[in-house]
Amino acid sequence: MSRQRQIAMSFMVLALSSAVLATSGSASPATFPGAAGKIVLSSRGFGSGAELINPDGSGRTSVAVPGGYQPVWSADGKWLAYSTFPEPWVIRVVRADGTSDREVLSTRASAPATSPAYTWSPNGSEIAYPCATGLCAVRVADGTARRVLDVPAPARVAFLSWSPDGSKIAFVCPFIAPLCLVKPDGTDPVGFVGLPGGGFPDWSPDGTRILLSVRTKLYTLDVDDGEVRLLVDMGGELNARARWSPDGKSMLISSSPSLYVMRLDGSAPTKIADGALGDWGTSPAAMVSDTRAEPRWVLSRQVGSLELAGTSSHPSELQITLRSAKNSYPPIAVSAPAGEYRLSVRLPADLLPGAYNVTVGGASGGERLLDVVRSVQIAAPAAGIVSRSWISTTAGGPSRARVPRATRRLFAQFAFAVRPAKGQRLTAVWSTPSGSVRLRQSVPYAGITRAAIADDNGLAAGTWRCRLEAGRTALAIASIRIG
Repeated sequence: MSRQRQIAMSFMVLALSSAVLATSGSASPATFPGAAGKIVLSSRGFGSGAELINPDGSGRTSVAVPGGYQPVWSADGKWLAYSTFPEPWVIRVVRADGTSDREVLSTRASAPATSPAYTWSPNGSEIAYPCATGLCAVRVADGTARRVLDVPAPARVAFLSWSPDGSKIAFVCPFIAPLCLVKPDGTDPVGFVGLPGGGFPDWSPDGTRILLSVRTKLYTLDVDDGEVRLLVDMGGELNARARWSPDGKSMLISSSPSLYVMRLDGSAPTKIADGALGDWGTSPAAMVSDTRAEPRWVLSRQVGSLELAGTSSHPSELQITLRSAKNSYPPIAVSAPAGEYRLSVRLPADLLPGAYNVTVGGASGGERLLDVVRSVQIAAPAAGIVSRSWISTTAGGPSRARVPRATRRLFAQFAFAVRPAKGQRLTAVWSTPSGSVRLRQSVPYAGITRAAIADDNGLAAGTWRCRLEAGRTALAIASIRIG
């Protein structure tokens, strides 16, 4: 007789006492395994509300759930379930953007919750939770509660996790076994004995293992053969609580006093928040690992690029915005594939040197991405930058596009936005309507630098041009038509 069958027989008394007032219907396929999207977290303090962050800790944004506690993602990443504080516990659901907040299970329900420990069914139709009689579930659509499994005293139901295929619910069952499983209709309960503990069970995305958090150690339990394997010993960290990433490649670990993301072997731990409990969902997330500006100016116009690298959990439409202390530029739209991406976007033509915040946001599948803010520095070109150039018939005069024949004198004027570096020599080059160079002259720098050309017999009809150079770099060209 197999070990699991022996365990099941020892659990038969519990099976006979189960009270099923309604059936959950057939299990539907889960959306897990899925892409590793946003993480929802709440402070370890009760009633502290919730925040969303990307898996690298960026984009931290509050969710409007005042008084909420211990939010948990639905499998499709569109909804959060959370409890209210203080007791008695109420279960509410809210969209990830804070809208459509509503109560699902009230204190007046036929089977109210006894603790803030609950788990979504994979298809999002129900939420299972501990109740006074043992294990209960509530229908999200209309708040109808049902008893799944009655547990004889002094046993009780603690922490829960619904399997990805919807066929079983795992829960901690003190005084019976460290961990128990039962079908959603309350049949075939099974207890696993001989475990180091059953705290905070969490099914793997492929449904073959259950992650167990026992004090400072993290284990996996093979559901088929009962094999227990130590994954990580957190050592001095207290009260570790782990969740699988939706893609099954990493873990989210709440371990006082911090929240970490790490690989399954305990390597590459990355601290993403302080003093928080978290749950990892499939709601789209886009992260930015590198932001680099490669500016280049041609005739004082920016033709350089902004280089971005990162990862996106889903195909995304990114919106990239640059802001400085003085200026804000229209968003730049660009598509990012799922997985790693490298993008190059054209910098705004009128971008000036300085420090900029680069905000990367956007949407994926109609869901808003969290804004990630990075900083870049745009260095000034040694030649300087001309913001405006024009030609008039008087020094300091207004811009003229056309002047009469027989005009004898022209003044080219260049307004600088960024002055040239020390040692840069400015030269004004005048060209005739035929394109030949008529005059090349050195001009001193001024906020508005001027160069003049004259002919007592009148300048030739046609289009005249004046090009301002700093060393070998052309800064601007001004033109005017005579006649």
